[in-house]
Amino acid sequence: MRAPDFPVPSQFHSKRKLEKGDALITEISGAYAGYSGQMHRTFSIGEGPTPEWQKMHDAAIEVFEILSKVIKDGATTMEAEEAAEVVHRRGYSTYDDLVHGVNQYPPIFQTKTRKRHESREMTFHENMVIVIQPNLMTYDEKMGLQFGETLVVKKNGCESLNAYPRQWITCQG
Repeated sequence: MRAPDFPVPSQFHSKRKLEKGDALITEISGAYAGYSGQMHRTFSIGEGPTPEWQKMHDAAIEVFEILSKVIKDGATTMEAEEAAEVVHRRGYSTYDDLVHGVNQYPPIFQTKTRKRHESREMTFHENMVIVIQPNLMTYDEKMGLQFGETLVVKKNGCESLNAYPRQWITCQG
């Protein structure tokens, strides 16, 4: 946590052993019979988060909660992109898609400010299944975390499809 040098989980396993003070960035995905889901969490090893990591984690939860209320039956991706601008007001950016449908289908978008690709505007409908993943990072791309999960769109917001805690988790070694 004290010397971050990459904003997203590595796509390849390292031979380095985890040590006290490390941040473990995860993206856990599963699929069965055409249905898939994801959960994104960052853990620390042996001690709680540094103030910088806690601040970023708190901002990720804030963005997640805002989007899970704004995204509801009848809302548009444009409205969600506008609401997601809180990412930048908190001093962060994103590396990956902020919201996507299951199996990486649309809707797929980032914030209004950070668009990695063009995506057409869509309207959310009740019972759509999406992933909200405010995987925040610093603008220098040296520090980032994963946070998010799979949800179902409802009339008045989104409902999570898991019960895993949203607070910072410290793993004791």
